[in-house]
Amino acid sequence: MRLQMRTVKALPVLILLITLSSVRAQEKKLGVFEGKDDVGNPARVGNAVYDPEKQEYLVEGAGTNMWANRDEFQFVWRRLKGNFILTSTA
Repeated sequence: MRLQMRTVKALPVLILLITLSSVRAQEKKLGVFEGKDDVGNPARVGNAVYDPEKQEYLVEGAGTNMWANRDEFQFVWRRLKGNFILTSTA
């Protein structure tokens, strides 16, 4: 009976570790970015993927024109401190 109780108590910890490992693996797929998110409530959920061989990002999403009355779009992000220069080719 004690072995079964230990197994049951250890199961949530194991699930947490597996979940954290999965999150870390997903973060690495985003290259230099820390995360990806949708803004608003778009009808089609966005996605972002990094291809390390090509050194390319693919950001997909759909939404309402952001210059109108509401914003809906997908973006990738990373927290930065201090001064920085951002360049992009689209």
